[in-house]
Amino acid sequence: LLDRLRYAHLWRVWNFIPRINEIENGLERYRQFNIHRQMAFAESGRAIAGNVPAASAVGTAGGALTLYFIAGRSAPLAIENPRQTAAYHYPLAYGPRSPIFSRANIVDCSGEELLFISGTASIVGHHTLHADDVAAQTRELLANIDSLLDAANTSAKRRKFTRGDLAYKVYARRPRDIDTIRAEIERWLGAVPDAIYLQADICRAELLVEVEASGGHDKEIIDNTGTTRA
Repeated sequence: LLDRLRYAHLWRVWNFIPRINEIENGLERYRQFNIHRQMAFAESGRAIAGNVPAASAVGTAGGALTLYFIAGRSAPLAIENPRQTAAYHYPLAYGPRSPIFSRANIVDCSGEELLFISGTASIVGHHTLHADDVAAQTRELLANIDSLLDAANTSAKRRKFTRGDLAYKVYARRPRDIDTIRAEIERWLGAVPDAIYLQADICRAELLVEVEASGGHDKEIIDNTGTTRA
């Protein structure tokens, strides 16, 4: 599809995987997804390390694999987090094939720099931290977002991104944790964020929360009636 439409570069991909943490045929479904994602990238001549798209993968209760994406005709600039191992360099302990995504991307869209931050969780190096403590996991992932902002601002040419620039999507494994997560984010931001909160399973069974973000775009959108709204 991308080749046919001549939008050669994936900027940002969202993957929704039914029963993401379930073991099927001896292997977790997310790890199976990573095997086939890497095969698909390799077979289509796409990079499987380095300048790869930003992405998220979260779980749904059922239904089909669903994905959506933003692609462009200019290549994105991949951003990695100094606090974390690049996902495509994860050791075999996390599955036969590594995930393929960058921690963030900067893209040039009609002269405007846009920042896409991938799904970010309480992972330092390649290790999950703060098992069973959703408040501590939230604080750790926010530290990762700060680190990504610093890395992005080193690479950005036209603007500097701040916490307040970002629109956030927050995935909570357990709905009862949303108030705790919201309080930590508001304390970190010093304000009520531009955010939505959703229930979803996270790619590692021990993770309770994941946050993705984007910035640099106009926060007004056009709905399907043609009306501009915030």
